[in-house]
Amino acid sequence: MIDTKSLKELDNRSASAFIQLLKEISKKKTTLYLGAGVSASSGIPTWNQLIEQICSTFFYHWEFSEDNGNDKIPKNLSIAFWENFFWSNESKNLSKILAKENPINIAEQIKSRIRPIDWIYLVRKLLYYQHDLKPSTLISEITELFSSEYINTVLTSNYDDLLEKQLKAKGIKCKSIVFKPFKKDDGKVVIHPHGILPIEGGEKTKIIFTESEYIEEFSKPYSWTNLIQLNEFNQSTCLFIGTSFTDINLVKLLRISRGQTKNMHYAFIFNDPNKDDKIKELFYNYLYDLGIKVILIPMENSSDFSKLPKYIKLINEFLRDKNHELRKYAT
Repeated sequence: MIDTKSLKELDNRSASAFIQLLKEISKKKTTLYLGAGVSASSGIPTWNQLIEQICSTFFYHWEFSEDNGNDKIPKNLSIAFWENFFWSNESKNLSKILAKENPINIAEQIKSRIRPIDWIYLVRKLLYYQHDLKPSTLISEITELFSSEYINTVLTSNYDDLLEKQLKAKGIKCKSIVFKPFKKDDGKVVIHPHGILPIEGGEKTKIIFTESEYIEEFSKPYSWTNLIQLNEFNQSTCLFIGTSFTDINLVKLLRISRGQTKNMHYAFIFNDPNKDDKIKELFYNYLYDLGIKVILIPMENSSDFSKLPKYIKLINEFLRDKNHELRKYAT
């Protein structure tokens, strides 16, 4: 029984997993795996939100082409206006319906109908220029954790470089690794398996977004994207933050890794009070079979994500303070 005020909001299983995580970070190489929820905390749209905005922009431009005498689905459509005040009610309604379907399939359908030169332009504009982006408490605490001596590697499924910008602001050197090998003595690295779109410009890479791009990249057993993630899953303890585990390729790699190593990983998962307990328990056991121990973060309601930074902060406090109250459990 773990009796401490620091973990009083966690259930016994989550508290135990949290203590085990502290032991792993203290003694063994740990990799952070950041999902869309991390970037969303700073105002960047989630996958579904981004797809809905892409759809709205596309349907508006299609409507505009119809006004000019073309009522067929456009080909090589030119994208000029990405701002949301241009979107009609019809385009927004259609987008809400379409965004509920498979996001990478929808991205494929739309990308095939617009000019290739406009695709990255559109994604970049909708990611960064329609939102009030500012460092979140969550990213600040993750930056603090990554700044420690215990962690040198971050894997992120996000296209943005928010973390790199935060590290640079603190005077901490790190490298963004995208579709290229790196050495472990390169210091701190942020690996982008899906590509990167720097907020303020910079290195241009492809991004893995659409169905064909996912199939092309992940169907190759020895692709850089597969190997770089599998290597971290096999050789490190990973802490998943802001990840929903709906990415089938991530799940596939975790399952492969589970067959190759007995490494256990950890994930912060929000304990949605509106979901049925049996459904949640089924999902938690699914993750355990993939080699992931769940740490359930309490929620006041289904849109309350405020308590996650508290537990990242607790890890930071533990690593700094040799007399921390959790030391008696995590030794």
